Amino acid sequence: MVILGCALGASALIVSMLAQSASMNYPEPPVRLGLIPSLIFSAGGGLAGALLAGLFGLLMVDSKRPRVHNILMWELVGFGFGVLLPVLTGVFLPITAVLVEAWRGVLASDSVLLEVSLSLFRIPSSAFAHGLYGLYTGMLAGFIFGSIGWVVNRLSMSENITLLRYAPYAIVVLLSIAIVLITALAPAQTLAKLG
Repeated sequence: MVILGCALGASALIVSMLAQSASMNYPEPPVRLGLIPSLIFSAGGGLAGALLAGLFGLLMVDSKRPRVHNILMWELVGFGFGVLLPVLTGVFLPITAVLVEAWRGVLASDSVLLEVSLSLFRIPSSAFAHGLYGLYTGMLAGFIFGSIGWVVNRLSMSENITLLRYAPYAIVVLLSIAIVLITALAPAQTLAKLG
């Protein structure tokens, strides 16, 4: 589930940025970032998603007494994931923005460390602002996380050994790859409507 959280976090951040680009530059179409800035920003979103998925995974799994949780419980977990994802992504945005500026050559290499340390003071406002602005996209990611979590939870309790051994991992990896590919290849205008 951590892989899925990483994919959802990275994709949700890109979708939120496209939506923000569309609303700020209306009626112009949204503009995608370049490859390297997209990868840097996605790393922050992916880290946020992976941390949240790991946290919720630990809360949902009881190693002493494994059990299947119902869909409502998993969607509640997805709701928590969706609300917290944009906030935690906002925590990483100031640092990733400095790294993008350094990559573009806007910052001198000797001032990058200073700018990263100064960006730490922007974390509270960034977390609050992105927590509000990215909420819609975060909730969509949370719904996907909860739904896939429920399916994986049910498959992990299967009595079929082959299904038990391979299906949960295959579903998480394949759907994570699909989410990243859709984010990378879908038209920017379509993705901006999801944010």
